[in-house]
Amino acid sequence: MFRPEKYEEALGKVVEHPRKRNFFQQFAFEVMDEIRLSVNGGLLRKDIKDPPPYKGGRGALEHQVVVGLGCEALGELLGLPNYGKLTLRENGLTHDWDKRDEMLGETPDPDRRIVISKAKRKLVRLDAKLKFATGRGFLDVLESGGASWLQKLIFYVDDITELSNIVLLEDRIKSARERDAKKHKIETNDWDRELRLAKGVQKEIFIALQENGINIENESDVPIFILNRMKEKMDRMN
Repeated sequence: MFRPEKYEEALGKVVEHPRKRNFFQQFAFEVMDEIRLSVNGGLLRKDIKDPPPYKGGRGALEHQVVVGLGCEALGELLGLPNYGKLTLRENGLTHDWDKRDEMLGETPDPDRRIVISKAKRKLVRLDAKLKFATGRGFLDVLESGGASWLQKLIFYVDDITELSNIVLLEDRIKSARERDAKKHKIETNDWDRELRLAKGVQKEIFIALQENGINIENESDVPIFILNRMKEKMDRMN
């Protein structure tokens, strides 16, 4: 039986809030189908050893929850229609659901495929193009000008989510670059490219926020506004 309280830590350190536990228990029931897909998809499997600061499957689940909440918050700030906000949230909450299998180069056995298929049918807003936007291959699409607005938004929120924390864009890319260099023992230009493209999306979001009446003065403050809106959601649900 699925028990949301099992995942009450999945908000990680996203905010310091006195009623975080109560909030997440309520939120977990609200997004039970999304979490179930990730669990059935093997995101919590323990046969992969992750180096620090990663926390295995639980850390991946925490990351997804924060990306989903961040997507919803950004959608609210931008004044997106309800369907757009929910689409962003659902895909943010599930964008890594099959990541652990991919890391091992495995595919689910027939029984697990049936369970996964049932879980997917309950999620009517799943969009493979939005999932793709959270992967490195999306940079080519973004650079070519072929990305949709929703793709840009989920890409950006994923890019400012450092493990299970919303952080400034430059800080997140710096941390990712350092981890990548340690892992591969070389310095690549991939993160320079990602930072450049993500800054372009951040500028677009900044302009859109201003046009929607949000009093924001600096492009680099977009993550702070997202984080504050997430805190407001906690207040509303408690």
